[in-house]
Amino acid sequence: MENIELIPLPLKKDDRGWIITPPMINDFANAFVHIPSLKPQAVRGNHYHQNHTEAVVILGGKCLVATKNRENDHYEEFIYDGIIKQLIVIKPNISHAFKNIFFRSIYLFCYAQGPKDLQVTSIGDPILK
Repeated sequence: MENIELIPLPLKKDDRGWIITPPMINDFANAFVHIPSLKPQAVRGNHYHQNHTEAVVILGGKCLVATKNRENDHYEEFIYDGIIKQLIVIKPNISHAFKNIFFRSIYLFCYAQGPKDLQVTSIGDPILK
């Protein structure tokens, strides 16, 4: 992927299920952490951040991930299958959107980090319907 970085996450499994540990958040007090849900066919995102990098882990099923580089308009999309757990790292000025293509709700574990003196802002850019 050109617009984003995909980092495989170590997965530990046993008879109860699995556990993943996302990379540490450098400054948790200043990170914007949120966990949105997406009902089937729902879309979240359709925005970009000017000054912050966002990291996302998709939990619970399949999701269409779309990105667009605002500098060169390079558009990419892929289907996250929910099997291999990955951290999706989205740099500033990359528009991004997530569409639930699973039959039940899925969840996004998201955190954004950037300059401490700037609030995390999202600027709308509808790249996915």
